Amino acid sequence: MAGEQNGDHALLAGIQNDLLSPRILVLRRLLEQSARTDFAGLEPDNSFTRRILFALYRNGEGRVFELAYTLGSDMAQVSRGLTALRKDGLVNTRRQRDPYTLTPEGEKLGKQLFAIAEQREARLLHGLETGEIIELVAMLIHLQARASTLLAEELALARAEGEPAELPTAHTEFATRVHPLLYNLANTVLRTATAAFKRLAGVSQFEWRVLVNMADRPAIPFAGLVQHIGVDKGQLSRTLNALEQSGLIVRSFDGAGTSRRLDLTTKGRRVYRLMEADSEQRNARMIDGLRPIHLDRLRAQLDRLIANIVAAIPPA
Repeated sequence: MAGEQNGDHALLAGIQNDLLSPRILVLRRLLEQSARTDFAGLEPDNSFTRRILFALYRNGEGRVFELAYTLGSDMAQVSRGLTALRKDGLVNTRRQRDPYTLTPEGEKLGKQLFAIAEQREARLLHGLETGEIIELVAMLIHLQARASTLLAEELALARAEGEPAELPTAHTEFATRVHPLLYNLANTVLRTATAAFKRLAGVSQFEWRVLVNMADRPAIPFAGLVQHIGVDKGQLSRTLNALEQSGLIVRSFDGAGTSRRLDLTTKGRRVYRLMEADSEQRNARMIDGLRPIHLDRLRAQLDRLIANIVAAIPPA
């Protein structure tokens, strides 16, 4: 529940610590952070476009809706990425509905990306035995299937357009590495949460992160919130302004008019409880079929992965 602290990883402080989704989303943020260093100087510099190219390199070809599912994204974002890659001469397709394939230049870049990805995978799994990795992969595949069902239901509720009626099965050869499995699962979880929070309370996933941290730390100062959430002051300030205008938070000021403390309003606490209950319900459905002993091991393995990534990121 919110309020429980994880003594090993400061990044997990202030979250519903018995849930899997926060760990998965923390891993996503860390993987993105480390990728900026590992892939520095390589084209394409956009991380999502790079993932499309890598998926095509691993799978040989892919249609827009297949790539959207494989990458845990939406079709519009994939289409934009493919357009950029085609403009750069890295992918080809005869018609929009046909599979996309890599050009010779795309194949060359894919080979470079693959070599770096193998190094990142080794660092990520440092300290895990082969049996632990096999078990982790199996559980992540199980979670992805459950998470995809939840996303499809949420999109149906929102009456989203442009999604396939039935999501295709992910390519098994792409789903044998932990790194893409984690990233794809995180994207699916994030899309579901974003749609659910917008439907239930009209707030974004990032606004939810702010509310969670404020609920866990009453009267937290602005600087403390910046530190715990790990974002720049400008983004957080804009989000706080939006939450204040919505009546979800209140600021207290000192004599000089400087904001000193941040708290949830009565409405904010009500929205927080509603969204907390929704998060717990989605978590329960996502982990359905996993035994408690497996969940304990999965949490421990995810914590190990977080520690491995943190250790590999150069100090700022």
